[in-house]
Amino acid sequence: MMNEDEGLDQRFNLQGRLPAAWRPAQFFSANELAAFNDNNLTLFTALSLMDMSHTVESEDNSSLHADFVRVETKLGIMMSMLSRLMAQHQLVPALAQVTIADRYALWHQDAPWQVDDIGVLELYIDVTVAVPLQLPAKINADGAAVYEGLSIACLNGLEKFLFRQHRRSIADARSIRS
Repeated sequence: MMNEDEGLDQRFNLQGRLPAAWRPAQFFSANELAAFNDNNLTLFTALSLMDMSHTVESEDNSSLHADFVRVETKLGIMMSMLSRLMAQHQLVPALAQVTIADRYALWHQDAPWQVDDIGVLELYIDVTVAVPLQLPAKINADGAAVYEGLSIACLNGLEKFLFRQHRRSIADARSIRS
């Protein structure tokens, strides 16, 4: 995470190598921004549902739970197959070292943008979903892609996604230690 002195302090961020692309633009119409927000919210909802853990509340539900797990497993396999099929028919961009925060993103090596550029940052944030997160942004003086035109609901969805990733990294680190 960046510190407060850098002017871009955020609570949680995701750092890593992800398929990422920068699509330059002149401006965004209201319809384009609405489409970005709708598509991103759909993506966040899908990822949230895929992350949900299911627990059995009592012994009476064990056969129902087993049926549910079978259906969920089949659905997961179908989603994976569909993503692979979609990936074959669209160009997934090259991996880039990026940091995603709830208000900005950084491209760490050979950034494809200049200060004051406007465009859409497309990030494939989950390998099982062949749909990118699309973040309309303007590049600030620090070289960060600061999101523009995202709805409050979309920003909240991004923040929740980043929080879940943060919690997952903590859980993974704990499981490695034990």
